[in-house]
Amino acid sequence: MKDLSDKKIVIIGDLHLTDKDSKIVKKSLNLLKRKYDLVIINGDLSDKLFCRFTDWFNTWGDEFKDNKYLLIRGNHDFQEIEMKDFFQFIYNGKRYDVRHGYKVNRLPHFIKIYISIFDRFICCFGKNLPDCIYKFFNKTQKQSLIKGFINVRSHTHCYEVSSNYINTGVFVCGNRIIGHKIRKWKVL
Repeated sequence: MKDLSDKKIVIIGDLHLTDKDSKIVKKSLNLLKRKYDLVIINGDLSDKLFCRFTDWFNTWGDEFKDNKYLLIRGNHDFQEIEMKDFFQFIYNGKRYDVRHGYKVNRLPHFIKIYISIFDRFICCFGKNLPDCIYKFFNKTQKQSLIKGFINVRSHTHCYEVSSNYINTGVFVCGNRIIGHKIRKWKVL
């Protein structure tokens, strides 16, 4: 496991980028690349429900070749994008395990798919599932915490921080930043 204590790191997740996303998203990502040594995108970089891979790649393909990005696979990501299933590292003596919550969520698979599609559908109208549903998903993710690690998850779009669990919340949904879901940034 690599010690990254000498690096400035930011972890974000659930960007759900499509081929239609605006220049402001690219500006935000470039700002993060300039400010941090490593930008970990914890799943759902892309959104295969709302665009084709070739269209997405034409818009974003070159952006994520930069070695400042570390990409973790989420349930909305195209299989054609090279990503890791998880990433573990040490920072200031603490061990971190970063993985998309879809991998550890203990709900039955068909329920995950139904909720995921419904969530993306209502997001098109600027709406979100009620917070109580996202909090329920966080609770199910916490049933699979890895002992001895700070578990960094995404997927539920519900920001939360405790002593051994961090959920990054959601960064963008389509081309709209969802401000009420972003409480604050946790900078390691």
